[in-house]
Formats: sequence, structure tokens, C-alpha cells
Amino acid sequence: MPHPPKELYTIADASERWGVTTDIIEDYLRSGKLQASVHLPRKMMHKYTRQPTECSFSDEVDVFDVDSCDPYSYMPQQGVFNLCYEDVNWDEAGKATLEKGGLYLSRPDDEEKCYYGFDEDFVLSRDKVYVSISELTRFEGEYGTTPRTEQQDCPEKVVKVSQDANPELHPKEKESLLKIVIAIAIGFYEFDPAKKKSPIANKITNLVYDLGLSIDVDTVRKWLKEAAEIVPRKKHKITPELLSDFGIPPHAKDD
Repeated sequence: MPHPPKELYTIADASERWGVTTDIIEDYLRSGKLQASVHLPRKMMHKYTRQPTECSFSDEVDVFDVDSCDPYSYMPQQGVFNLCYEDVNWDEAGKATLEKGGLYLSRPDDEEKCYYGFDEDFVLSRDKVYVSISELTRFEGEYGTTPRTEQQDCPEKVVKVSQDANPELHPKEKESLLKIVIAIAIGFYEFDPAKKKSPIANKITNLVYDLGLSIDVDTVRKWLKEAAEIVPRKKHKITPELLSDFGIPPHAKDD
């Protein structure tokens, strides 16, 4: 029984999943196309909720602060949080300081819009930033992105479909087709299989093009050659009997 997929992917994991660079994943995180997450140990945190304001532009600006009347506004928190990745400044070592009181974090399952802030500075490593599997699959569905494992399977699937769609002809079927080819070539184009060079292949190719189709002239020559091999040598010369053998009325070549 297969194991369920893991829930949290690092930036490197996500880049591997899609076969892109980590810079591209980070661009998605900064632009908000992907939601970043962090998994934190038990920490004392303040909860910041939207507060009423008397400002004239209150409809345009949300003010978040700790509600002193809420007994749950300051308590231990742990687990998975959404991270405002665009607000994080990384140093060359891949570290970032989430400052005390900064509104960097929110809960993915909170019904009300609120943020959580540390009561002291917290140092975060870039390799501890995650993207949840639900977020990855949401992105894949929205933007048509395919996991690399499925991309690698595609060529095999295409080959299999191609093989199923173009099965090898049964020898009897191929022989029947070759008979039709040689009958038409001899009966209507006066093709002489005994001649090494013939303009018939070019004529057939041009006719195919006139019908809005296409075929390689070498393919026509190959089929004519194979078809000629099934015609008895004594019947290479066009005769009423030869045309009759292939079901062509003797007068057909004169039309």
C-alpha cells in the first residue's frame, strides 16, 4: 500500500517537484502566488486582531493590535503558520530575524483575520520555510503545472499510446494493401516494375499533394518496390489478364 505524500515541502523540495530553480519558487512566494509556511516549536506569542479605529480612512486601512480584553491574546502557540514571505529579509547565510511584534505569521485555519507575533526576536532559516502539499496541488491545478515525476512518465505514456494507435499490420493485411498499390500503379499509371527508374513515384506524390495531403516520395518508392515484388515476373507487362487479376476492368487504363 503506497504511503500518503508528505505534508510539507521545503523550497528545494518544491523546485525538485517541478523541475525549476529555487529562485523561481522564491519568486512565487514573494509575489503571493504560493503561500509560504513555517512549523514552529512551542513559543509564547501575541495575537493581533483587527481593531476599530476612528480614522476617517478606516475603511481603507486595517489596524491590528493585541486585544487586552481577550484572555487568549497572549499564550503559547506551536505548529504550522502561514508566513508573509514578502516581508522577510534574508541575509547571505540564509537567515532572517522576525522581529518582536512583527506581523509575519497567521494561522491557515483561522476563521477571523489575525496575526501572531513573537514576544522576542526569532531567527528563521530559509531551509525551514515550507510549502504545504495542499498549496502545491492548488497551484498545479490553477496554473497547469505538472510534477516532474508525471513529466518523466509522459514520454512512456506517449510511446505506449502511439504504439497502440499504430499497431503493426498483419502480414495478410499488408499484402492486400500492396496488391492495391501495385494494381493502381500499373493499371492507371502504366507502372513497369521491371524498370529501375520510373516517374510514377513523383506523380503519385504530386497527386497526394493536390488532395491537400502529404507523403514523402521515398516512402512511395519503397511501397512501389515492395508491391512490385509480389507481382509474378511474367506479368510485368500490362495485359488485360494482369488488370483482371487485380480487379481492374481492361478498359480502365484507356479512361
